[in-house]
Amino acid sequence: MENRSFENKNNIYVIADADVFVYRNDELIFVTNSNFTEKLAMQTWYKSVKGYAVTRIGGKNVYAHRFLIDAKEEDIIAPIDKDTKNCRAENLEYITHKERRVNSKSNRNNKTGVRGVTFYKEKYMATIRNNYHLKYLGLFDNLEDAADARKTAEKKLGWI
Repeated sequence: MENRSFENKNNIYVIADADVFVYRNDELIFVTNSNFTEKLAMQTWYKSVKGYAVTRIGGKNVYAHRFLIDAKEEDIIAPIDKDTKNCRAENLEYITHKERRVNSKSNRNNKTGVRGVTFYKEKYMATIRNNYHLKYLGLFDNLEDAADARKTAEKKLGWI
């Protein structure tokens, strides 16, 4: 099948097979199913700081993965493959706050590189938060032991 394309004021849309690729300034912003083409074309799409496709509606930022499936404000939608540019309907799932927290990356200020492990008073402190309660896992002399304690706690909670 031959690719088709069209553009609005700020975006270029390329329709290839069952997908629509949305570009801005020659950069791919996101890809989604072609059945959303008409809905997409009415908006101007940008890339957010975190890499998600976003548009402005009524003075508010609206993310493409939420816009495309008409998610309610309280719904949490996440890409299954963790690719922020993949907004195909089959790649989006509704998740709980707990699932979102478990799947999130470690804080960008984290100096150890291990989620739930911080450097504290010349030792490594491991913690885990579950159902809004912070559980102290211990102080360790080395990073590997603290990471192991964190990993063990994650397994006990069924996160991994």
